Amino acid sequence: MTANPAARKGRSPMLNIRIPTLVMFAILALTSLFVVLNWQAILAPTELSFGIATMKLPLGMVMLSLLTLIVAMFLIYIVYLQGQALIEARRFARDLRANQERADNAEASRFTEVHKLIREEMAKLASQEAEHHAASIAALELGRRELDARIGDTVNTVAAYVGELEDRIEPILPGKQANP
Repeated sequence: MTANPAARKGRSPMLNIRIPTLVMFAILALTSLFVVLNWQAILAPTELSFGIATMKLPLGMVMLSLLTLIVAMFLIYIVYLQGQALIEARRFARDLRANQERADNAEASRFTEVHKLIREEMAKLASQEAEHHAASIAALELGRRELDARIGDTVNTVAAYVGELEDRIEPILPGKQANP
C-alpha cells in the first residue's frame, strides 16, 4: 500500500495541495495584484484620527501594514501550532514505544511462565509414569511368583496322582511282582 494518498488515487503528488491552501494563495495573489494596480491611491495621504491625535498618513499603507501584521501573526501562530503538534506526536510515539516494550515484556513473561508450567507438568507426568511402571513391574513379579507357586503345587498334585495310580496299577500289571 502506498503511503501517499494522491498516488493511491492516481493523481500527481504535486496536485495534492489542499483546497484551503489554494484559496489562501489565490487571496494573497489577488491582494498583491490589487496593491500593485492601486499603488498611487495607497500612497495618497489622508487625515487619520487615532482618538487622541490626528495625523496625515497614507491610508492604504496603514491598511497594508495592518494586513501584513495580521498575516505575520497568523504565520507565527501556525508555526507554533505545528511545533506543538510535532512535540505531541513525538510524545505519543515515545509512549507508544514504551507501551509496545511493556506488551512485549509481558508476552515474553507469559511465554516463560507457560514454558515453566509445561516443564513442571512434564516432570509430574514422568514421575507418575515411573511410579506406574514400578507398580506394574511389582504386580507382574507378584503374579509370576503366585503362578510359579501354583504350577509347583499342580506339579506336586499331578506327581502325587501319578504315584497313586502307579501304586494301584503295579499289582494289576502282569510281569511285575510285588516287592516284599
